[in-house]
Amino acid sequence: MTTWNPNDPTQPAIGPGNQPEQGRAYQAFLQYIQLGPSRTLPDLLNQGPNVPTRSIQTLRSWSSEFAWTQRAAAYDDRLSRQATADYTTRRENALHTGLALEHERIEHLVAIYNRLLALAEDPEAVWVRDVKTVRVDQNQFERVELRRFNGELFRQLRAILDDIAAETGGRINRQPIPPDPLIDTQGCTLDVLTPEERLQFLRLQEKILTPPAEFSQKTMDNHT
Repeated sequence: MTTWNPNDPTQPAIGPGNQPEQGRAYQAFLQYIQLGPSRTLPDLLNQGPNVPTRSIQTLRSWSSEFAWTQRAAAYDDRLSRQATADYTTRRENALHTGLALEHERIEHLVAIYNRLLALAEDPEAVWVRDVKTVRVDQNQFERVELRRFNGELFRQLRAILDDIAAETGGRINRQPIPPDPLIDTQGCTLDVLTPEERLQFLRLQEKILTPPAEFSQKTMDNHT
């Protein structure tokens, strides 16, 4: 009867007649279990000159005497359970740190919103400089500096507010608010905002929708 340690099947076994697994037999077993769950004795024999024997009959004798098949299965099971435990630990750690936490995501979103809001207070960021080439006559062109309204900035502001509302449940039981006719919604709505947020947003947009006085009429024509 062969005995072996089920908690650590890589330890040498004790074969019939209390014959310990040692020397070439044990070396061959350690090579055998490294071949993975689909391992076979012929696969072991094909590993090259480092295999302790070139005889398939000797490998079969060692395998039978020292329960290689059962120990290899126990070894695979231990590796599988360890991999599962490691994955569970990593997953649990990931779900309880960083952006997996609601308040962390909200803090990041608020930081982005504040940066965009600071840009929206700057007329240079709202009315972006642009250059257009216009034909003066048949053979003459002139480069004209224009101002282009940065609608994308406000779409991003709305998108961030939308994300914050989604994280905090801000859409629950909230009645849709009709879009303001003065605002180019571009597919976005203000229904995700609280009344205070909407008032703040409308005041800001009213403030910046009129370009600075030094901007030319061409700038306004280009916007329209």
